[in-house]
Amino acid sequence: MTRNNLAFRGITMRTALAVAAMVALMVCAPMRTVNAANEPRVLMMTEDFDKDTVPRNSRVNKRVLAALQEEFDQSGIKIYDEAALTLDFGAQGRQRRPDAELIDVARSTRQVDVLALYSIYASAEPLDYMTKVRVRISGRMFDVNSGRILGNFESELPKPSPAPKDCSRECLLESVGKDAKAIAQNLGEALQMKLNHIVGGGGGGSGRSEARGGGGSDGYAVEYKITLDGFTAREMDDFEDLMVQKFRGYRSHRSIDTQSKRRTYIYESSSESSALERNLRRSLDHLDAQGQVQFSNNAYVVTKIGLRKPVRENAGDRW
Repeated sequence: MTRNNLAFRGITMRTALAVAAMVALMVCAPMRTVNAANEPRVLMMTEDFDKDTVPRNSRVNKRVLAALQEEFDQSGIKIYDEAALTLDFGAQGRQRRPDAELIDVARSTRQVDVLALYSIYASAEPLDYMTKVRVRISGRMFDVNSGRILGNFESELPKPSPAPKDCSRECLLESVGKDAKAIAQNLGEALQMKLNHIVGGGGGGSGRSEARGGGGSDGYAVEYKITLDGFTAREMDDFEDLMVQKFRGYRSHRSIDTQSKRRTYIYESSSESSALERNLRRSLDHLDAQGQVQFSNNAYVVTKIGLRKPVRENAGDRW
């Protein structure tokens, strides 16, 4: 019997089972890089307002869009299709849209956190002996609600691609489409790596603080607007303490408007909106206050309902 066999026989059955369990977990575990605590929902849109860019309806653009979406999807990021989200309210097929329209459409869906925009630039240089085709794709991402920049990147091939001297329009479209797809894969990988870095706690230059209170959680941090209405100054201070010390996923907050009985915060958290809403309702119970919590498009309004105190009569004062 060989030394290896002797060593193997020396392993206890308990150890063997433990190793088998570990291997099974490694094999079955999904290869996702984004933390499941709060994954960002991304909408990919073509930015073709510049007349030098490839228009949205071009088949070149469709190949690029498919390649970008595939890169994001393979990384585990939730990627959404514009037509599917805007079918009920948006005019389909519009081209050469300005940034303001793209942002407004993204916000109107109320389902996405990140807007990823890309532009395709293509040119053909005819020479006496061939045609040189150049393709460049630029992309950028930002938070839909806050406008915070999340990443920029640009990708192109190291050298122009050769095409026949008398390359027809069909020939150019095929040449550009082939190069654009390869470039889009590089661009998509770079953008999703930037987003994964932010989600994983790298910060991405946002300057947010570490999570406190309930321990927090990794994930994509979303900026919410929270308004407290009808509370006294002391009650609002107590409410703020709870949001900072007790709410899971807390990253940072700042007050942007304060009045005698109304205060508005920009509140950054990696918690899902549903969890944040539950915590706001729990805060009302904790403070023994009657109120309502309303939510729309990343904005919460917590309104205190004032109840008239009952008048206690003294029986001896009756007429």
